[in-house]
Amino acid sequence: KVSMVFSQAGVQFVEDQALERTTQALLKVLEYKAKNGSYPARLSQVGNWIDPFTGRPLCMVVNGASIKVYSVGPDRIDNKGADRSQVRSETGWDLVSQSPPPKRALRK
Repeated sequence: KVSMVFSQAGVQFVEDQALERTTQALLKVLEYKAKNGSYPARLSQVGNWIDPFTGRPLCMVVNGASIKVYSVGPDRIDNKGADRSQVRSETGWDLVSQSPPPKRALRK
């Protein structure tokens, strides 16, 4: 039981690190857009942003006026920027920072 708790804490630590990096990278992308009028073609144009789960670069997806910077997360599978709210299972989602922020349904 104790090792499971430490294992979960380790995953949570890396998730927090990934979300911090995706947020920082997203801010750099938005800064780039403010200066240049468009999003960069590649995330590497605004820094060397490494996914702590894979050791590879973080991912970026642009869809019109919206942008997502994401880590593939603990399952290490690229789900093309689908975040936890878009997936009904406990796996199969990415750790995402996006602009504009997603619209969340109000809970009653």
